[in-house]
Amino acid sequence: MYQVFCRYYPEMYKPLAISFLFFPSAIFWGSGILKDTITFSGFCWFVSSVEMGLISKKKTIKNLFTAFVSGYIVLMIKPYIIMACLPGLIVWLTHERIRKISNVLLKNVAVPFIFAISIASGVGLMSVFADKLDKFSLDKVLDTAVVSQRDLKRVEYKGHSFDIGEFDASISGVLGKFPVATIAGLYRPFIWESGNFVMLLSGVENLVLLYLSLSPLFKIGPRRIFGIFFREPLLLFIFSYSILFAFSIGVSTSNFGALIRFKIAFAPFMASMLLIFYDQKKLKLLAPPIASKRG
Repeated sequence: MYQVFCRYYPEMYKPLAISFLFFPSAIFWGSGILKDTITFSGFCWFVSSVEMGLISKKKTIKNLFTAFVSGYIVLMIKPYIIMACLPGLIVWLTHERIRKISNVLLKNVAVPFIFAISIASGVGLMSVFADKLDKFSLDKVLDTAVVSQRDLKRVEYKGHSFDIGEFDASISGVLGKFPVATIAGLYRPFIWESGNFVMLLSGVENLVLLYLSLSPLFKIGPRRIFGIFFREPLLLFIFSYSILFAFSIGVSTSNFGALIRFKIAFAPFMASMLLIFYDQKKLKLLAPPIASKRG
């Protein structure tokens, strides 16, 4: 996955090594043979293989087979990782197809049609695996979020837990917690919430992520950031995946220890995206079209 990043942004190979290969939480929580290690590794294999097989068109059959195997493993262990990445991945793949259409009229007609087909395919895929997903299937996922969140509020976890408030297992009830749950998934625990040395390190890490998140908003501005997302589907994929994953763990987790472990599945991706935005002047990302060397 790091090599994929470097092919898209070769000038950033050193900062990307720090954000992706040496991300503190990923090293600490991903250094043992745990579910988090397997799912993070499998997800990296899945995304990189999809990119190689369907976008870069290199060893297509081999890479698609690798994507299927690694994606299936992640789906069986932590299905919400695949569910969180599907919207962004579909947009990424769709963007690459649309970009190859030279006729402007045909492109405008094709955009809504291709997006509709892609979204329907994603929903259909989740329906096909409904039996395997069990409590994470589309018709049960809201109940699962409520039950998990309440379970982790038990007295046994006091001192290492946080509370985003009560909510019911309805779409409006869960979405009503979107801002506070997403912020919790992205940036908590804060430094002042640290109860031990490990949480303190995570608090420092989250503070850095918060700084890198706010810096582009002031330096670039929201409008130009959206412009970059439109031209750079890899960054849009990372943004979509990070937000959805952060929301999913923020709304279903009330324990800081679990939250920190779960975050390693998206934090290196997010940190890499933020570093690319932070160093945008050096890379001249604001000068359309963005100059990206793709091998």
